[in-house]
Amino acid sequence: MKNLLKKLLIGILVFYFIPAFMFFTPYYNWQYAKTHGFIKWFLFGEVVATAKAMAWPYFVFVKSKEDISQSQRDTILKGIFYMCMEGAPAQITERFGPMAVKRFCSCYTDEIANSLTKEQFDAMIIDPNTGRSRVPPNYSSLVDKANRVCAGELNSR
Repeated sequence: MKNLLKKLLIGILVFYFIPAFMFFTPYYNWQYAKTHGFIKWFLFGEVVATAKAMAWPYFVFVKSKEDISQSQRDTILKGIFYMCMEGAPAQITERFGPMAVKRFCSCYTDEIANSLTKEQFDAMIIDPNTGRSRVPPNYSSLVDKANRVCAGELNSR
């Protein structure tokens, strides 16, 4: 019984914790720093990234999303950026300045394009028969997250 327990613990160590600390912790730390910036990573990233690394089987096997291609991502970046710039209310531009609005739109665009799934992208494609596109599934939560992440860009000058 002791021998079986010892082998089980070694198996857990080898197949769960070693990949978590050697591969997934650095990867999720890098991803968090790249997405949120160095200061936010320095203050909060260690906790978030380490928690994500400890739950790596979920992110690898359950939540693995189908990525969109680079050309699809670029199309989204251009469209959302110009929509954001043109749709910004004049009061916001006057209050924070055009550069702050550009920084916000750039951050917002990156956040949307990096989080968009293939299914959501496909829903955004205009149907040639109707000339319309569908609202992507779970798009409102994606937009809310992008707004939360990028809100600080308007305040920084």
